[in-house]
Amino acid sequence: MKTRGNLAVLCTQTATDAELLQQLDELVADAARGNGQAIGAIAIAFGATLYAEIREALGDALQRDAADILQDFLVSLAEAKLHFPRVRGSALPWMIRIVRSIAVEHRRQRSADTGRPV
Repeated sequence: MKTRGNLAVLCTQTATDAELLQQLDELVADAARGNGQAIGAIAIAFGATLYAEIREALGDALQRDAADILQDFLVSLAEAKLHFPRVRGSALPWMIRIVRSIAVEHRRQRSADTGRPV
């Protein structure tokens, strides 16, 4: 912190977009290895985004199952069941692809269980 007269000026360094993407990739890679703190950070920072993607993939009939599917994704991370391919900048698209895939499979299973499309 620098001081100018009575005014304290806080000097901060701003990360570039590339640095932020790299940090997010590292966070998701840590989560995919079961790191609880990384999983918690993802749940807080991206939970709402992932939840919205799940709801869209489920369709109207299965909206009530969205929270369970988000939890399934987070548990799969905790159990290190998912492999994150370390391609720069791919963390958020990868997470969205995974939760949508889980949601679509859930919808298919429900359709098979009931014998009618949902």
